[in-house]
Amino acid sequence: MGIHGSSTATIVLDNAMVPVENLLGEPGQGLKIALNVLNLGRFKLGAGCLGAAQLCFETALNYARQRKQFGKPIIEFGLVKEKLARMAAKIFAMNAVIYRTAQLLEESVSKADAGNPKEVLKAIEEYAIECSIVKVFCSEALGQITDQEVQILGGYGYCEEYPAARHYRDARINRIFEGTNEINRLVILQMLVKKAMVGKLALFPLIKKFQAEMAGPIQAVESSNLVQEFFFRLNNAKKIILLASEANLQKYSQALEEHQIVISLMSDSVIDIFILDSALAAYAKAPSEKNEGFLKLLFADTLPDLRIRSENLFACCLEGDELKTTLAMTKKFFRIAPPNIEVLINSIVQKL
Repeated sequence: MGIHGSSTATIVLDNAMVPVENLLGEPGQGLKIALNVLNLGRFKLGAGCLGAAQLCFETALNYARQRKQFGKPIIEFGLVKEKLARMAAKIFAMNAVIYRTAQLLEESVSKADAGNPKEVLKAIEEYAIECSIVKVFCSEALGQITDQEVQILGGYGYCEEYPAARHYRDARINRIFEGTNEINRLVILQMLVKKAMVGKLALFPLIKKFQAEMAGPIQAVESSNLVQEFFFRLNNAKKIILLASEANLQKYSQALEEHQIVISLMSDSVIDIFILDSALAAYAKAPSEKNEGFLKLLFADTLPDLRIRSENLFACCLEGDELKTTLAMTKKFFRIAPPNIEVLINSIVQKL
């Protein structure tokens, strides 16, 4: 359907002999190498999606500035502004999560003995979760961005003479490459639980702490500092998602793998939290009016999704009065005054 510049074909190896000097790693350990190739491949695929997303956005932005309808450029229309603002905010988030993960990988690999393949593979594997998050988020963000690019170009976006049609077709494979996004969602949760079980991730002590907080009052943050305010909101979301996930782990235990919809709710929550956390860190490092707009839009769009997902997770494992009581307590962690979305979008597009 797309990527026509890539040769796609079936290769069959029948009784193929591999010389000893060409062997990678040790006999019987090929799966470990393959999985680590996938880890890096997933990360690099996300970086490729970022480059493609930037190209799609620039194409759409330039067209919207030049194309006139009803006597003025279509970039002046609110619904076009909304598409461009959300495309740009997604790209800001993609950029943040990719560079954050790149730094984590680089620091981990730099500590390993470059002459020892096992050490290098282990260093990469430490951030398998982050690589899967990058892959899922960036490939799906690119899918949304190419779709909006086609929409902004209108009829021209659907014609092969213009680049938007090729962008749209080529982007689709990214949700299938390097392990489908469905497989990656399963991997994210499996790896998180595995790390928690062996003590590499201190989730269980946090759960006990948060359970105690659920019964007490939640103090609203009063701060003129945007980073502090959003950190407080995000931290509350983390607490609820962690408690909702733990409740499902308790109920389903070893049978959790049979409940893929529950796993997906948890993994999507982990992805959203990591993305918001990365975007917040990126803004804290490089605060500007434009980045502030992106951050506010990302939080306005994502925190309500996290609230709904947490409620769905609790509903998957609790019933009756226990569910009602839990949902009532959950709401106080998500008390969010939404921004004036029209003013925010207009401000973002003006700065673009």
